[in-house]
Amino acid sequence: MSKSVFIVLLCILFLVIGFWLGRGKGDGPVAKPRGLSSKVSELETDSVVSEKQTPAPVSDYAERDHSPQNEANESAVVKKDASAVKSTNLPYIEGELILRPKEGISRAELIALLKERGIAVIGDIPELDLVRVVLPDDMKVGDAEKFLKEKDAVSETVRNAPVTLEPAPVAENIRQGKPVGSSALKLMGGEIIGKGRDGAGILVAVLDTGVDDSVPSLAGQTFGGYDIVNDMAFVSDNNGHGTACASLIAGRGGEGGVLGAAPKAQILPVKVMDDSGKSDGFAIAKGIVYAVEKGAKIINLSLGTTSETTLLDSAIEYALGKGVLIVAASGNEGKEGENYPSTVDGVLCVGAVDGEKWKAAFSNYGPKVDLVAPGVLVAAAAPGGGAVLMSGTSSAAPLVSGAAASVWSENPNWSAEKVAEKLMAEADDLGSPGADDWYGAGLVNMYRALRTIKEKDLALSSLYFDPPELIQGEKSEMVAVFQNRGTDRIVDGAAVIKIDDKEEKVLLPHLEPGASAEVRRSFNLPEGRAKREMYMEIKAEASSDAHFENNGKRILISQGK
Repeated sequence: MSKSVFIVLLCILFLVIGFWLGRGKGDGPVAKPRGLSSKVSELETDSVVSEKQTPAPVSDYAERDHSPQNEANESAVVKKDASAVKSTNLPYIEGELILRPKEGISRAELIALLKERGIAVIGDIPELDLVRVVLPDDMKVGDAEKFLKEKDAVSETVRNAPVTLEPAPVAENIRQGKPVGSSALKLMGGEIIGKGRDGAGILVAVLDTGVDDSVPSLAGQTFGGYDIVNDMAFVSDNNGHGTACASLIAGRGGEGGVLGAAPKAQILPVKVMDDSGKSDGFAIAKGIVYAVEKGAKIINLSLGTTSETTLLDSAIEYALGKGVLIVAASGNEGKEGENYPSTVDGVLCVGAVDGEKWKAAFSNYGPKVDLVAPGVLVAAAAPGGGAVLMSGTSSAAPLVSGAAASVWSENPNWSAEKVAEKLMAEADDLGSPGADDWYGAGLVNMYRALRTIKEKDLALSSLYFDPPELIQGEKSEMVAVFQNRGTDRIVDGAAVIKIDDKEEKVLLPHLEPGASAEVRRSFNLPEGRAKREMYMEIKAEASSDAHFENNGKRILISQGK
């Protein structure tokens, strides 16, 4: 073979290799299914029955996005070493620091040391042994950390970080769900409100943009409060987010008013966000400690960030240690991964569902989600009177806070952990059986969490298809989940499935209260244009059942043409 021919063949070989490598780079990753369909794709397809034990104008105050995406994260924290920072490119507020003096260093000694370099103390949280300082114009945060390390008087420094309200859900994601309107309590079994203590004796702190207590829904419902932002006792709300959240917790209802989940509870308004919905980690931590010291049993946090900080960790740990229940929103990006601080252990993390009890497209999901509540266009109170339609996990969280207040008022000797466990144990199991990343333990059900009677109740809890879109001529799989929502064990439960003219009865396993089981069936829709309508009927059967209204569904799966 001649040298020239060999070179030509070698070039062709390189071209072929390059072509295949190029194809490999051009083939992007397969997109992960979103929402419920991604959960369905992970379910076992071979099992027939499985069991898992489960312990007014339209406006959107909720989750306005007041800052660029790259400003929504909190800073990393310097621990034990004033010169070391986990990541210096995380957002933080230049010109100030949060300090924790070393043991044995008095406040006077610290102030004298700081004065050497023109650093001034502008605030503190004595309960957490934290001091907030402002730096002179010629000193950067990194320089201040180095100076403090050299002086060896500070055990920890924290870069104060911006915190905002949860970013607004994308409008398209809101439109995908059925509006809740004034039906939030109905979806949560709130018909029991008015038959008990309804939150009486429970103080719920709303850490937010403030509360307008002059609106009819909240008149007489607030107790004291403080404006951390402006350091004053008077608490106003020129944003509306805090007022809306407070009304979902303790609104009194009445003509033109909003009825909350705990209408006899009291609200402690703590303004930690300015009128544009901006704040910082120090203000939130100070607000948490203030709420604890004022006797709040529950703290509602309809705010969040994607970064963690020991500053808020310390405040939350302090509150939990005092027996306070903290409820936080999971976030509104529709992503896998809940926003901080809802991810902190011990915090009740809340996602959102729409008016048909489907996970809201914007609701963040993951293993930290504990419960869900209505969050798509929920009617809430507006400053000055009137109502707004509020969307986001920011509306779901206060509904859970209100439900917790009602449960706690009926059981005043319970701990925060027991209140949370009760809400989860009595939730409507949605999605796959048992707790999952989409719905947590399920949708809060106040009726069951507050009932005192013995009863049997077998319910069709959820019904969905895999794939979600039914196509004529193709195979689909029906997944039905049944839950024991009673107080007694059910040993004779059955599922009756009728697809078109074929009926089948499937015995369910014995179900303890709160437990769920699923039944799967595959079927094919008729090819081409069906000559008649085709229905599917699913219902639960038991020898005794106190609530027949939740037993089953009849749905159209093929439309006659």
